[in-house]
Amino acid sequence: MSRATLSAMPPGEVRWTSEIHTDGELRFRLGREGDRLIAEWPGICTLRAERDGSSSELLPAPDADPELIDKLHSGLARALLRHVSGELTLHASAAAIGGRAIACVGESHAGKSTAVAELVVNHGAELVSDDTLAIVLGDHGAGVIPTEPVSWLLPESRRALGFDADETFGKVPIAPIRAAQGQVPLGALVMLVFDDDIDTPTLRRLRGHDALEGLVPSVVRFILDEPELHRRELEQLTRLVSCVPVYELARPYRIEQLAAASEALRALAEGRGKP
Repeated sequence: MSRATLSAMPPGEVRWTSEIHTDGELRFRLGREGDRLIAEWPGICTLRAERDGSSSELLPAPDADPELIDKLHSGLARALLRHVSGELTLHASAAAIGGRAIACVGESHAGKSTAVAELVVNHGAELVSDDTLAIVLGDHGAGVIPTEPVSWLLPESRRALGFDADETFGKVPIAPIRAAQGQVPLGALVMLVFDDDIDTPTLRRLRGHDALEGLVPSVVRFILDEPELHRRELEQLTRLVSCVPVYELARPYRIEQLAAASEALRALAEGRGKP
């Protein structure tokens, strides 16, 4: 995956500020058309919004997959609009156990959706989010609001969790056994990483700069070219790490380690075994 910033275009046209490619194919881009904000998922849909968030529209592409449109509408599109209104959203998967949420962040393909789905399937958790986590910062802590109603899982993950897994390429939606219905206190944020030099999952607490540095890439942003918004995000993240512990969970890249990794996550959610 690569990310590139493009130069300005003539007035009246879209000025693309960022784009994401996978295997040489354009997957997503952000830009401006005058003062309007544009987010485009080629072949799926386009989101247009006023800079002040007063109005927005999601326009499906012809013959686009309805499930993908629903996924983007409930997840990333809403997250982008939250950014316009000054709210904080992270690229994260989360589940609630015993009235507290545990959220997983990390790079693409770090196993966030799989780890959370395992908690829901095998540990009685409730799904809070699959890809975008809406954060609510309060005076005495942070909460999360349920966003997406399904988990999107690869075939290997579906098989490991006991679901029927055909040879369908890529992720497909799996309806959870249980889904959270309202705001849940956020108990911990966990950065997932793979490390084949270790034999079992290893959990360590991140503090200060390390915690902030780990979360910055996970912030969902619609506007990339206004420095004051970056300062606002940093203030929000600083508040977040001051009231919610942040951890790194490293584990081998082996699906058979999923249960052990999920047990470490469950212990954090339940307030057990914190380093």
